[in-house]
Amino acid sequence: QESSLNLVQAIENLTRQYPNNHFLITCRTAVTDYQFLRFTSVEMSDFSPEQVKAFIHKWFQHDPERGKDCSRELAKPEHMGLRELARTPLLLNLLCLAFEDLGYFPQRRVGLYEEALNALLVKWDSSRRISRDETYRQLDLGRKRHLLAHVAAATFGQGKYFVPGAEMVGYILD
Repeated sequence: QESSLNLVQAIENLTRQYPNNHFLITCRTAVTDYQFLRFTSVEMSDFSPEQVKAFIHKWFQHDPERGKDCSRELAKPEHMGLRELARTPLLLNLLCLAFEDLGYFPQRRVGLYEEALNALLVKWDSSRRISRDETYRQLDLGRKRHLLAHVAAATFGQGKYFVPGAEMVGYILD
């Protein structure tokens, strides 16, 4: 409860400090027990089955056959739970990331999140043409995951959701 209030206050302070910026805050519907001043609340509706198909088609426009495979796989009776996830744009993104890499869907939700994280850690920079220094490029996937876990444990455990750059560098150097 206290960390939520601190987070709300930190966001309010940020918006006052940078009044000419545009801000977008997202959260799960079940976590809306607070209000932000100067923000308009909206709720995204779930994707319809047609919107899910359109999203998959656009995601795999560079590989239409893989997109068709993804849609067929998602339509299978055993993937009813995944179809429910696919109604949420962020989770559909994760499904497409995982299917793009694997060619199938992981059996468990944790596997889906793992595959999506791995894909992001491997592809994120190259897809955006970001060049990293030599030290970062030498980090393999396992080391990147370990680094993220270390930072998450150190910050989330203390209720820190915004970490100043210098402090973040300290966590990374550790």
